[in-house]
Amino acid sequence: MGGISDKPASAAAKFIIDGVNKAGGVGGKPVEYEVKQISADPADYPAAQRAVQELIDNGADVILGPPFSDYGNPVLEITKGDVPVLFVGSTETVLPDPTRGAFLVSFNDKTQGSAAAEFATTKGLKSAVTMSSNEIPYLNIPQAAFKEVFEKAGGKVEKDLSFKLGQTDFSSQVNEIKGMNPQPDAIYSSFFLPEAGVFLKQLREAGVKSTVISADGFDASLIWTVGADAEGVYFTTHTFPSAENGVQKFLDDYAASGGEKIETVAFGALGADATQIAIKAATDACTSDGQGRQASPRSGVHSCCRRRLISPASRERQARRATHRVGGRKPHHQIRCVERTARRLAHCQPRRVSRPGWPQRRGEDHVVVQRRRPRPPVVGSCGVRRDRHHRS
Repeated sequence: MGGISDKPASAAAKFIIDGVNKAGGVGGKPVEYEVKQISADPADYPAAQRAVQELIDNGADVILGPPFSDYGNPVLEITKGDVPVLFVGSTETVLPDPTRGAFLVSFNDKTQGSAAAEFATTKGLKSAVTMSSNEIPYLNIPQAAFKEVFEKAGGKVEKDLSFKLGQTDFSSQVNEIKGMNPQPDAIYSSFFLPEAGVFLKQLREAGVKSTVISADGFDASLIWTVGADAEGVYFTTHTFPSAENGVQKFLDDYAASGGEKIETVAFGALGADATQIAIKAATDACTSDGQGRQASPRSGVHSCCRRRLISPASRERQARRATHRVGGRKPHHQIRCVERTARRLAHCQPRRVSRPGWPQRRGEDHVVVQRRRPRPPVVGSCGVRRDRHHRS
């Protein structure tokens, strides 16, 4: 497993992997973890690509990806769908694409923009101003989602003010908001520190009392460190310790391990989740080479452990052990819905079909079980013998 994710996520991922290895690893093998440090300022995209190639050359089966698309897309140009990439801290909608093996671990920007709008509505806020930038998707997609949901709920987004990453003076935007009559009930954006700190300070000094709502960037950049100017600010985030989740236990266990303190709890938790997702996938598939599941849609059988991959509906059909007729005529071979042992399945090649007149549930295909000639025994990557010569 290789990572070029943010620092809290990397630290949490290593903690999870250490625990898994102490418990015996995955399939009796230890999980290896390698982190690559990439410069964020100035941006160095070719360096990110070289780092990912090095991880792949070193045998990485999964990449924990960076939080933004400016680095994420160059990473995907190297992996080319051959190695899955879990974007740990990213919420950008332009990154997830199963055909490229790219997945988000968390919610996306449309979701958090919508959630912020719903929150504003429940707070009784009726008017809002958004602040956005076209520099990266993260700085404009949440705002668009916020506006759509907020206005559907009866609110009104009066203006969208633009800003730039690295901006050190927000007096123009603050003066425009101050001059509105009436001033907006809410201001929504998705920026970070230090820009957010400068904006909040100038906003409060101007006497604007509007409620400020933002996205997870406030969490990532420790917005509470700006002091009194951040008082009363709201932001969407991934998680936080509560009685309903295991976040506090995770933090306590991590602290007991002697690891460096995780400043942003939500992003540390995302790193832990991403690691456990990858490990569970390898455990369930009995392999990390990607071949275990590729044959499954056709064969319906776990390629490594020979476990039958069937849905509850399929189990119900199989339990009936019924012979079906198609179009009022008995087919040239029996089409059975049966639940077989591994020995019986070794002689069958299921394929999925849909036929007119077949009694079926909407949206479901059926399995045609045909005999096939036996093949030599094979041993899966978990060391499980797959003997296809047994007869029923």
